[in-house]
Amino acid sequence: MKAIIIIIALLTAQIACASDWARVDVSTGLKESPVYIDVESIDKANPLTSFWIKTVDPSKNETHKNRIIINCDEKKIIMTDSYTYDIDDHVVFSFQDSVWRAVVPDTISDHLYRLSCVGNGSYDAATSTKFVKYKIKNFRKAYFDSLKKNEK
Repeated sequence: MKAIIIIIALLTAQIACASDWARVDVSTGLKESPVYIDVESIDKANPLTSFWIKTVDPSKNETHKNRIIINCDEKKIIMTDSYTYDIDDHVVFSFQDSVWRAVVPDTISDHLYRLSCVGNGSYDAATSTKFVKYKIKNFRKAYFDSLKKNEK
């Protein structure tokens, strides 16, 4: 009986640690390389928003995971941790960065900035985190609507 309880506890703990990757449609320059945000990792603390993103490059059989922090007030971004995994999920490259960079218009960083920082209203961390999660789940429609407006 104790063994069953331990197994259930271990399985539950493993499930609780699982990532929740949500696809966001942003341009990466590679049509086959969508961007995913780990919704469970989103953390907002005035004026910073941090989260993990993942891209998959099927031409190289690689997955890239990056921890991003965006300063919403200064419109700056930093990729603090970056890991590249091979097809067998082994780390083949990693680096850490400590340099803040400007958010460049019409880039992935600009799309992530807009998703994380634009239109949040008050900066209650709990409410803002829920808002960002809501925006991620509804980002596809908003993104394509903005493209249609730019075409006119």
